[in-house]
Amino acid sequence: MNERLRSFTGALVLLLSVVGCSKGSSYAPARTAGQPPGALQASPQQTEAYRPAAPRYAGSAFIYLANNVARQLVGFDVVDGLAVMEGDMMLGPATLVPFRYGMPPRPAGEIKGAMVIQDRNDLWPRGEIPYVIDASVPPATVESIHWAVSHVNTTPLRLRPRTADADYVVFRNSGEGSGCSSYVGRTGGPQEIEVADCGRGSVVHEILHAAGFFHEHARNDRDQFVTIVWDEIPAQYRNDFEQKGGKGQDVGPYDYQSIMHYSSRAFSRSGRPTILPRDPNANIGQREGLSQLDRAAIQALYAGGAPGLPVPQPSLPFPGTSFPFPIAGLPLPSLPFPIPSFPFPTTQAPPPAPAAPVSFTGNYASTRGAMQCSENTSMVACSFQDGGAPGRLDCMKDAATVQLSCTWMTFFPRPGAGRASLRRSSTADPNLTGTWGNLQNEADGGRWDATRQ
Repeated sequence: MNERLRSFTGALVLLLSVVGCSKGSSYAPARTAGQPPGALQASPQQTEAYRPAAPRYAGSAFIYLANNVARQLVGFDVVDGLAVMEGDMMLGPATLVPFRYGMPPRPAGEIKGAMVIQDRNDLWPRGEIPYVIDASVPPATVESIHWAVSHVNTTPLRLRPRTADADYVVFRNSGEGSGCSSYVGRTGGPQEIEVADCGRGSVVHEILHAAGFFHEHARNDRDQFVTIVWDEIPAQYRNDFEQKGGKGQDVGPYDYQSIMHYSSRAFSRSGRPTILPRDPNANIGQREGLSQLDRAAIQALYAGGAPGLPVPQPSLPFPGTSFPFPIAGLPLPSLPFPIPSFPFPTTQAPPPAPAAPVSFTGNYASTRGAMQCSENTSMVACSFQDGGAPGRLDCMKDAATVQLSCTWMTFFPRPGAGRASLRRSSTADPNLTGTWGNLQNEADGGRWDATRQ
């Protein structure tokens, strides 16, 4: 194997946006006064997470996920080569994410909502989740699992010990510091629920992920109910607060009390809130048990619907429909008489609103070939052609949306991987200038300038 191919093979784990520095974190489970044994909960600064103290790198991919009917750029962490979304939702090997989630979803008629999995083939038949408790799980956590199973079994969703089932979950303890995590929905075959640092409420949280539920704060309507304090969230954690709903539907009202909701200080930079409820009396992030709306959402997903849980209807215009009049209403009838004019006093025009930053989305001509880019709140992802070799560029934006810290990778016939640094002169400038280099250097490869077309 030549040196270049060896470098490419060793860098495969960087395929999806490994961007520079790792994401350190602290995780200090604590028992709240009055809680029974096994009722550990995460500290206010942290929610459930897969291996929270391990090095983490930002990744992204254009995929169908979380009730989407259109592909979108989804951010995640890369931890030990695995893609982890929003801290504790496993997507599997990072290099396989574009292939596993990159195909268009099946027809959307079976989509439910409440920020849940998009495809009924990913749900559990008959609402039954077979399970195994691995020998690695200590007795105190086994007690928490049994409590969580009994608690969830008061809904239409049922967990039962595995018999000869091909698809099942395995509760596992991989050692202190391994955190809490789960795959989302039924993935096929055995799938792990990591419970090393889970209290019993967190076990319920992870079971619901396995059943197909995403976090409550990722709903489409979340901005009507909470404010995300972006300045309090380190840049490398901002993709954990992205809305993953795409064009899907949310079932039922927003639920501050959901066991799937982040805590108010999740992933905080300094301990101050990262999520502020618009209702001043609301508390978020509880792990005591299922809320009434959690139960209603399970009913809607696994038992065909529940009274009082309306599904919002899509708003006009519908796809493929054109209107010769404003969306806000029908055309006004013409009047049979002229409208008189009146001299109104002039008023001073309000000051112009500041211009929105120019989007990174678009086509570019660059020193490394033609580029096509898209962005979300925290990431920019581009495809490019470098001398006939297809490539990928994945970048994290700084708070000012001017500087991009990136990784790049090219594929056969010229495989390679490394880092890059790009920037624009201001948020009004659509063009980029910068450099690229190898894995440990972002400038030794040469210039990387891009002009918007």
